[in-house]
Amino acid sequence: MATRMEPTPGAARGAADELRRRADAITARLLYSDEPRVDLEIAIQGLRDFVEDRLPDRVWLFDCIYEARWQRLRDQGWEHERPAW
Repeated sequence: MATRMEPTPGAARGAADELRRRADAITARLLYSDEPRVDLEIAIQGLRDFVEDRLPDRVWLFDCIYEARWQRLRDQGWEHERPAW
């Protein structure tokens, strides 16, 4: 059984930057695209998998910040109130 190595500070910063970039992209897709909800859910699960792999001690933070944000947007109906371009 392989043991999980703790990321180095530089690797953790890089992973955190990647997390923010990808989370912002998902938020933009939720707000401004006509993608089916299932595609967005797949993207969210993929990002959660990334966090579990690269920042395992931060999964709880991912849930508190990003999952809660996206659920709030869904509850407010924003995914259906896209601007007309």
